[in-house]
Amino acid sequence: MVATPLENATENAPRRLRPDDIFNLSFIGDVTISPDGRTVCYVYTRMDRAANEYRSDLWIVPAGGAVGNAVRFTRDPRTVAQPRYSPDGRWLAFLSDRAEKGKKQLYVIPTGGAGGEARAVTADETGVGEFVWSPDSTRFAFTRGEKVTAAGDPAPKPALPPDTERVTDDVLTITRIRNKADGRGFIHDRRSHLWTTTLDGIETRLTQGDADCSSPAWSPDGTQLVFVSKRGQAEPDFTNANDLWTISADGGEPCIVPTPDGPLDVPAWSPDGAHIAYVGSDRPNVAGAVSDLWIVAVGEGAGGAARNITAGFNRNIGLDVGSDSRAGLSGTRPVWTPDSAALVFLASTEGETPLWRVAVAGGTPERIGQMPLPQVQSFAFGADGNACAFNLGGPTNPGDVYIAAGNSAAPRRLTDANGAFFVTVEIVTPEPFAFRGAEGWNVGAWLLKPAGYRDGAQYPLVLEIHGGPHTAYGNMFMFEFQLLAAQGWGVLAVNPRGSTGYGERFTMASNDDWGGNDYRDLMAGVDAALERAPWVDEARLGVTGGSYGGYMTNWIVTQTGRFRAAVTQRSICNMVSKWGVSDIGYFGNDLQWGGPPWENMAFYLDRSPLTHVQKVTTPLLILHSERDLRCPIEQGEQFFTALKYLRREVEFVRFPDEGHELSRSGQPLHRLERLNRIVGWFAGHL
Repeated sequence: MVATPLENATENAPRRLRPDDIFNLSFIGDVTISPDGRTVCYVYTRMDRAANEYRSDLWIVPAGGAVGNAVRFTRDPRTVAQPRYSPDGRWLAFLSDRAEKGKKQLYVIPTGGAGGEARAVTADETGVGEFVWSPDSTRFAFTRGEKVTAAGDPAPKPALPPDTERVTDDVLTITRIRNKADGRGFIHDRRSHLWTTTLDGIETRLTQGDADCSSPAWSPDGTQLVFVSKRGQAEPDFTNANDLWTISADGGEPCIVPTPDGPLDVPAWSPDGAHIAYVGSDRPNVAGAVSDLWIVAVGEGAGGAARNITAGFNRNIGLDVGSDSRAGLSGTRPVWTPDSAALVFLASTEGETPLWRVAVAGGTPERIGQMPLPQVQSFAFGADGNACAFNLGGPTNPGDVYIAAGNSAAPRRLTDANGAFFVTVEIVTPEPFAFRGAEGWNVGAWLLKPAGYRDGAQYPLVLEIHGGPHTAYGNMFMFEFQLLAAQGWGVLAVNPRGSTGYGERFTMASNDDWGGNDYRDLMAGVDAALERAPWVDEARLGVTGGSYGGYMTNWIVTQTGRFRAAVTQRSICNMVSKWGVSDIGYFGNDLQWGGPPWENMAFYLDRSPLTHVQKVTTPLLILHSERDLRCPIEQGEQFFTALKYLRREVEFVRFPDEGHELSRSGQPLHRLERLNRIVGWFAGHL
C-alpha cells in the first residue's frame, strides 16, 4: 500500500509542517550571565516575512525564574549580537547594526537603576567584528576592518586627490591569491586590526600593517591583550598557521608568544595571569587534523613550551554538529575555572556536543553535567564559576535557555521559544542507528519516519548529505528534514567518512578520496535503511545535499540510477575549475585533493562528476547562489549545460544576492523559495 502525504490527518491532530512555517520559528543565540549569576541575557531572533529580514533583540530572564519569566530588554528594527555583561555587572554591551544595516557598532546599556537607552560607543564607517570588556569595566578591546594599501598602511581617505594614472575607480587590481571570501566579497585590500575604546568612545589604535588581527583577550590585570595574527608569516596566503601575540593595552610593539607552528584561535588568559589557553594544532596545512586545547606559560621568566592538554582526546574542540535552524551564535572560546586549575570547553562527539572539563595538568577530559538536550550551542559562567547558563538544542528543539547552579546540577529550563508553535504541528523524532560502511567501518546515521506513518504502508525516502566534508549531522533539529518528513517521506541523514566527531582517522579518510569510500559509505547507509525500515519504497528514493553534499549528489547520479530524483545545492561538478575559482580552492581543496590539478590531474578528472555526466539518468534540480564564492555558480552552470546538451531532465534555479550560506542565513524569502523548490521537485518525481 502506498501512502499519500495527507492521509490520516484528523481535525484535532497537529497539522503537517509547511515550507512557510520557517517564519514561525524562533532562534535562541548567544547566552551570557551576569557576574553575580542572577540574570541571564540571550539573543532572540525571528524572521520578518513582510520586510524579508531577520529581527533580533536581547531578552533577560532571572536565573531563579521559570519558563515565561523572560522579558524583552532591547527594541530596535535591526539585529543584535554578542551580549556581554561588564565584569562589575553595571553594563551590558552588545553589537547592533541599528545605525546602518550590515555594519555592527558597539553599544552599551545600563543594567540597573533607572535604565535608559543603549548608546553607541563606536561609530566608524566600518563595523566592529568582535569585542571584549576590560577587567576593570572601563573600556573595550575590539577588532575593526579597514581598507589598506599594498604596503599594509591605511588607505588614503576619499577626500584626497585621486591617483592621476587612474581614470576610473571601479576597476580592481588583484595581486594576492587569497583575495576573496564567501559572505565578504573581495578582501585583497582589507585587514582587521585591534583597537581599544573607553565607555565614552575615546579610541586608541593598537595594531596596523598587512596582517589581520583577531580574537583579542585581556590579561587579568588589564595591562595587556593577547590576539591572533599571521603577522610575521612569510607567506600568509599559503598556510593556515598563525601565532599568538601580546601587546600593551595602551599600545606599543606586539610580542610573539612562542607556540608550535600550526593553526590556532580563541586565546583565553588564565585568572592568575600565568597561562594563555588556545585551541589549535601543531600540524599546519593538514586537512581534517583534530584541534586540541593548549596552554602556554606567559609572564616574566615563564619559559617552557606550549603544552597540549587534550592530547589523545581525538575530538575537535568546538561545535561541529550542523543545523539550518540557528541564528545569533558567535562561537564560544574555552573558559578557565576561577582557580586557574582547569578549562571548560565544547567538543562534538558522535552527533552530540557536550560540555567538557580538563585539568591544566592534562588527562582525559570529563563531561560536565546531565544535559537534558544533546547540543550545547552556547554557554557562560558567573564570576564564581558556579552558575552556568546554556543554549541547549536537540533533535526536536532548535534551542532554549537553561541554567545550572553547579557542575553536578542538571540544567533547569528558562525558555520555551518554540513550544507554542510546535504543539500545532507534527514533529518527527529522528532515530539514531549505526551500520557497517566501506571496509567494515562503523558509520552513524539518523532515520526520520514520514509524518503520519502507519504500519504496512510504503513511503519514499530522501537521502540527505551534509557539507564539509569535515562537519557532521547529529541529534539536532533540522527544519528541512522535518519539512520533507511532513510530505510523507522518510529522511536518511548519514555521517560518512570525512565527518567530524568520530576521531581524526575517520575525518581524514575522505582526503584524496572524494567519491570513493565516502560514496560507498552513503550507499551502504541506504542499504542499511532499507533493511532496517521495510516501510521504505526502494523504487522511490531521492537524494539531496549542499556544498560537499552537492558534490556528492552530483557524483551519485553519475554512478548509479537507483535514485528517482535528485536536488543538488551549491554544488561542485568540476574539481579542476573549482580549484581555481573558489575562495578556498587553491588551499583547502588543494590539501584534500592531493595538490594542485597539474600534479594530480588524473584524480581531478576522474572524481569530477562532469567527467561522467553522460551516465546521468536521474532528473536533477540544480539550486545555486549567484554570489557563492565557496562553490561559485559556474559549477552549477557547467553541470546544467552538459545535462541540457545531453537532453536530460534538469532544471537550474539561480538565487541572486546570495552566497554559500543560503540555507542557513540567506534572505528569508529566498530561504522559503528554496524550500518550495525542493519540495516541489521531489513531489513531482517521487
